[in-house]
Amino acid sequence: MARGLRIGLWITAVGVAAIAAGLAVLLLDAFSEVLAHPGISLVDGYQIGRLPWTAIGVDLVVLGSTVAVLGGTAASWLAGGALRRLISVVPLAVAGFWVFLAVIESGTEGAFCATCAQPGFDPTTVAYSAPEQATLLLILPAAISALIAAEAIRGRN
Repeated sequence: MARGLRIGLWITAVGVAAIAAGLAVLLLDAFSEVLAHPGISLVDGYQIGRLPWTAIGVDLVVLGSTVAVLGGTAASWLAGGALRRLISVVPLAVAGFWVFLAVIESGTEGAFCATCAQPGFDPTTVAYSAPEQATLLLILPAAISALIAAEAIRGRN
């Protein structure tokens, strides 16, 4: 296996591990809130959003998803094959669309105050505020990109 492909696959694996760690942190944090407040759901526990754990979990998921998509796309391109390359661009484009939406949503936070400084790009806040959007447009493409990259191993052997 070529050295560049191996590095791309390792980067993808690190991204997937970060996603798993972030999701585990978020689940454990939400579960601790359920234990502390009987009668609430895991979604309610997530929405309480205790610091620093919620921020750590969301940061790991966003960073891991970004790394997995980029690493998976790079590994797919290095593995070769026109169809694999074409398919690998789709998750990258979807994740790029999420970033585009996150930039737009980050810029509208301070829209009600004309004299206030506008906030900068904050993907963590966007992912925390719209977890369904982050799941469909960031985590799922990262998983698909990782699967395409993993298929490259099978295709090379």
